Amino acid sequence: MQVAQLDYVGFKIHALLSSSPVNWAQVSETFHEASTWWSAIEPHTADATLKEAMNRTLLGMKEAADQKDAKLMRFGADMELILVDGLETFFTAHPSSR
Repeated sequence: MQVAQLDYVGFKIHALLSSSPVNWAQVSETFHEASTWWSAIEPHTADATLKEAMNRTLLGMKEAADQKDAKLMRFGADMELILVDGLETFFTAHPSSR
């Protein structure tokens, strides 16, 4: 469920960034949802490279939200969506990790 929520967050951030003006309070709130979902599944993710990539991506997204940088946030959301695909693959290959 948390992986699906992370997927949703990436798409929601893209939608929020397409509004004018950008509602940064909602973007930040949505980013914090992603952090919460990731915190729930990070301990079950044995792939160190995937974990580091997600942690660095979320760190960049936090910085983008703090700076209200739409370009950086869009890039972060793109990376987050790519990493969610990696998480889906990981948990499909390692069902006991769920």
